Amino acid sequence: MSHGAAVPVSVVICSIDAAKFARVSDNYRALYGAREVEIIGIHDARSLAEGYNRGIARARGEHLVLSHDDIEILTPDFADRLDRHLAQFDLIGVAGTTRIDARIANRHGTGGPGPVCPRRGCGSGA
Repeated sequence: MSHGAAVPVSVVICSIDAAKFARVSDNYRALYGAREVEIIGIHDARSLAEGYNRGIARARGEHLVLSHDDIEILTPDFADRLDRHLAQFDLIGVAGTTRIDARIANRHGTGGPGPVCPRRGCGSGA
């Protein structure tokens, strides 16, 4: 996968919407802060699989994130968490929701709307 100098993480995003691509790219840059992250945009993919395969071929990262363009990661320590999990596992999957009760989310430091707490035992009755 390495083409030139390696970077810690490459994020491959398939997107035909420039505004969504810019928003999610800014989100990843903010999460990584001063740490180096490579953002690879595929804007003319015939399918997600074809686009991700093209992005993987271009990626220089030691770790690889395949991302949709319509997400926002609210967890402020996402980059550190990803590093910790990838130190233990070769492959991880991340899923999320738009339905998190703001009172519960604020307890977990994520903010956000919705009625359900995804964590067991957080006191929401979920």
